[in-house]
Amino acid sequence: MDKSAAKKGNLAITLSTYLYILFDRGIEILDESIVSLCQQIESESQKSSVAQVVTAIVESLPSDIQMDTEALSTFVASQDNKYQTADPFELGKQLVDQIEEAIDAESSVEDVMAWLQERVPSLVNGWNTEEGHSVLQSIRHYEFNRGLPWIGRIAERTDNGIVESWIMVEKVTDRVLCMDPYPWDDVDEEFELDLPEFLLRWQLAGSVAIHLG
Repeated sequence: MDKSAAKKGNLAITLSTYLYILFDRGIEILDESIVSLCQQIESESQKSSVAQVVTAIVESLPSDIQMDTEALSTFVASQDNKYQTADPFELGKQLVDQIEEAIDAESSVEDVMAWLQERVPSLVNGWNTEEGHSVLQSIRHYEFNRGLPWIGRIAERTDNGIVESWIMVEKVTDRVLCMDPYPWDDVDEEFELDLPEFLLRWQLAGSVAIHLG
């Protein structure tokens, strides 16, 4: 996995980002190794990288001044651990690798749910449509009360036929906003679908909806 590669639809990447979001919101995760990596990602993400600081300094200098960027990088890195000591991308990659080792990319929804519920017991699959609530009303009620994304799957047409891709849904209105599956790389893969198209593709993929109960 590299920073410029597309990551949309990948199960381990989707789960790693989703678990980090739950961690960031204070949801207890019953897996010490996942929590440890999430803590490191959180800590390093709040700092500027040495490369970012050096670039900003060099760009602010007059064009006739030449700066030894290697020496400047060494100096910046020595300043009392104010800057990143690890790349959040690499830490996120470790989290993805750990999840890839724990659960197969072709796992069924039932196996994914079982794995997730061992770590976050309050997760459920599907929307409560009791008391006359439609699926869309339940989704919007969840968004309003929780303010969290949920994991789903949609059918996608490829050169190899129809495949089912894992996604994280952030907002459902007349359009559906699906999150970038990996926020620590150089690729922005956030995308939107018209609601009717989303519902069709989501239902074709089994109407998976993994969220906090």
